[in-house]
Amino acid sequence: MKDSCELVKDNVEKDIDKDFIELLENGEVLIRLDLEQEIGLVARDNLYTSFEYDLTFDEICGKTVAISGAGNVAIYAIEKAEQLGAKVISCSDSSGYIIDENGIDVDAVKQIKEVERKRIKEYLNYHPDATYGEGSVWDNVICDVALPCATQNEINKVEAQRLADSGCYAVCEGANMPTNAEATEVFLDRDILFLPGKASNAGGVATSALEMGQNSIRSSWTFDEVDAKLKGIMINIYYHMKEACDQFDAKDNFVAGANIAGFMKVADAMMAQGIV
Repeated sequence: MKDSCELVKDNVEKDIDKDFIELLENGEVLIRLDLEQEIGLVARDNLYTSFEYDLTFDEICGKTVAISGAGNVAIYAIEKAEQLGAKVISCSDSSGYIIDENGIDVDAVKQIKEVERKRIKEYLNYHPDATYGEGSVWDNVICDVALPCATQNEINKVEAQRLADSGCYAVCEGANMPTNAEATEVFLDRDILFLPGKASNAGGVATSALEMGQNSIRSSWTFDEVDAKLKGIMINIYYHMKEACDQFDAKDNFVAGANIAGFMKVADAMMAQGIV
């Protein structure tokens, strides 16, 4: 009989359609139906890339994931990580953070943040065994995988060193540059898998932009269709980033890979249009 991690792997792999990769070369992607679906999709960006295509399922399922933030990306990153078999133990807002070693109750976070519009400290009313603290969650949490989804420059050099020293082996940005330059260097120097936000946090922007395309052709799509297309976007981003790393001798340096892949995409488009 298959264990829970094997079942998670089977279910996720079943959803991946590699045919989307070729379609996406020309930007043939579709978009969300409404705000609720967009929120569910925005968080997929920083999980499809790191969890499904560079880390093996054995490395993720059953591991501990720390997430900062309690907004759209953070909430649905928690949800997606749990779907992949990980245990998420933290979330935060501007007032402080929650660490729940039993695993974050995402329904409680949704109730607090999306319905009641209250501070994350209210989580203790649902789970009194959890811990609440003020300041940065990255000063205190111990995890295998870190997903900073809160704000810019939230992880500094000291916090990055602490994460590395405590056994964190992957960091995937879910906000606009949540890891500052010195912290990024720490992760790269320590051979920690680091995925920059310009790649891992691209799904939300892509979805928003492509909504205009859907509206312009007076069409609509089911949630599953949109979700599948977004998977394709993230697969495509990952493969181009990985290819750039291999081509320019920057093995596993996805900061360089993302920069190069992004530059080449713009340069190729300019040349194709005769601008250069």
